[in-house]
Amino acid sequence: MTDFRVLELEDELKIESCPKCGNNEFYVIRDYGYIVNTESDLVEEAKLEDIREVECTKCGWKKKVKPAIRVFRVSAQELGAETVKCGGCNWRVSQLFVLAKSKEEAIELIKRGEAGLCGDCFGELLADLAEKGYGF
Repeated sequence: MTDFRVLELEDELKIESCPKCGNNEFYVIRDYGYIVNTESDLVEEAKLEDIREVECTKCGWKKKVKPAIRVFRVSAQELGAETVKCGGCNWRVSQLFVLAKSKEEAIELIKRGEAGLCGDCFGELLADLAEKGYGF
């Protein structure tokens, strides 16, 4: 059985070996680092969105990985309420939009008051980001 960490390097990041030196061993940096050998048979579950950087252990070649952030719609009912307050305009609405890594994280961010915009405010946020050169 192939290591899940190896599968994510090969399948998701398209890294089977170092493009510079051909080495098969990489440092994988998350909030902590570990070594992955693409020819090993170890098994450990991991998630691609946690990877920050991959570095060849031989030549130092690096590939930075952007975190996978998506848009989630969270209804007031999912939060146990009839309506929720937008964090931008403070209007009461039936749903909020959040940029997060998972639906669970989106709900937690709203509950802590750290995220959650109505459709109008979220649209303005995306337009402002696009004007500043961010891609989606």
